[in-house]
Amino acid sequence: MKKIVFLCQGRLGANYEKLEFGLGEKMVIEAIAKATGFTKKEIEKKFREKGDLGLVAEEFCSQKKQSALFSTELTVKKVFENLIKISQVEGTGSKELKLKLMAELFNSASGTESRFIARIPLENLRLGIGDPTIMDALAANLLDEGKQNAEWKKEIEKEMKEKKIKEKNWIDEFDRKMKLKLRERIEEKYNIYSDLGAISEILKVKRLNGLKEIQIQLGIPIRPTLAERLNSPEEIIKKLGKCAVESKYDGFRIQCHKEGKKVWIYSRQSENMTSMFPDIVKALKEEIKTEKVILEGEAIAFNELTGNFLSFQLTIQRKRKYGIEDKAKEFPLKLFVFDLMFLEGKNFMEKPFLERRKKLNEIIGKGKTISLTKTITTDKAEKLEEFFEESISKGLEGIIAKDLNAKYIAGKRKFAWIKLKRSYKGEL
Repeated sequence: MKKIVFLCQGRLGANYEKLEFGLGEKMVIEAIAKATGFTKKEIEKKFREKGDLGLVAEEFCSQKKQSALFSTELTVKKVFENLIKISQVEGTGSKELKLKLMAELFNSASGTESRFIARIPLENLRLGIGDPTIMDALAANLLDEGKQNAEWKKEIEKEMKEKKIKEKNWIDEFDRKMKLKLRERIEEKYNIYSDLGAISEILKVKRLNGLKEIQIQLGIPIRPTLAERLNSPEEIIKKLGKCAVESKYDGFRIQCHKEGKKVWIYSRQSENMTSMFPDIVKALKEEIKTEKVILEGEAIAFNELTGNFLSFQLTIQRKRKYGIEDKAKEFPLKLFVFDLMFLEGKNFMEKPFLERRKKLNEIIGKGKTISLTKTITTDKAEKLEEFFEESISKGLEGIIAKDLNAKYIAGKRKFAWIKLKRSYKGEL
């Protein structure tokens, strides 16, 4: 099941898994030529005309000049296995092996199959299937089982009666609402366990009951909570009342997982960035006084001599695959921690922000790299304005105001967090 989920999205794994094809257009063209008997020049010419190697592969694989010695009917398993091998092979002879594996797929593929086989490694599948579509499909597959849930059924029927749904529309509307409820349950789990391939496998085997098994797991990113925006301190205080107000740093928002000496670092988009930040990895091992934790913060470059924060344009230079150690020395990072999601086997997302913040303060030890974000608590617009201006004067991006009693709402944009940035003030 997970192979189907990932191939439909033109990838080989969840976003946090480092699986790259390492294939460019030139190598795909070579593979098409090798499989079909047409020359690279003929294929390149057609590519210039069509602008889509998928359509080019479909045309040439539909009229192959040569027959392959070994050709079998393609299966999802075979396509996935070959593409995985392509992503993993490296070193001497890797180009030739990648070419062989790709040509092997084109040898056995029909014209239509070739269109998508060519597009997948180029990450240009053009199906428009994203995470929401996959979750909708999983929900639809559980519809009959969802209808057996007496509590959900009663809840939906009550709502429909209140809205006076007509009898002729009753069945369709009931099914629509049930699928929506199922989709919400699936998304809740995806927000804390961001691997739809693994979730699809669990649902296939254990159906609806499988959702109960899906819990926070170290090494698998949680989808971050997102902030709403308002344009003034007055609006923020009116919305939240007494709230925590944190400096908003203009760096990398990262989610850090620690399990003993094992550390994972993920971007806001769940990209694995662990290898890029050796200084942060070292600090998490040495400065966080707990064995198992998931926390979130902002990493920003700074000048060690002056203590000043550097611009995002300089901080972004730390995002790289090569020359990592040199850039770490040139632009060391500080990590300003602002939230706690998981601690020693306990889900802290359900706890109010004030409690999460207090616990963060307890687990951050002495060191020069990790500290809490600077925060004030106020119900006065003028105090918030003053803190905002102070943050801006230090070269920061603005502030984030937070509901003191709010849970951490994974994967959602809510008014539990409200951001105020320089750019918003400038728009007024």
